[in-house]
Amino acid sequence: YTPGKLVFLKNKQTTKFGEDAYQGPWKITSIKNNSTLSIKKGIITDKVNIQNVHPYNSSEDWSL
Repeated sequence: YTPGKLVFLKNKQTTKFGEDAYQGPWKITSIKNNSTLSIKKGIITDKVNIQNVHPYNSSEDWSL
């Protein structure tokens, strides 16, 4: 992961069946040494664990 790249953020495990497992894509703003990323969600910047994100590939078509 590098700053400026896009990632999907994993939804909470309590989501109902049929809902998306991930939300986003969101932009990485910074990376911390303790395996956390800062991501920009609109005007909000959140810190998330690296285990809760999935890399975004622009070749993937999620609109199907």
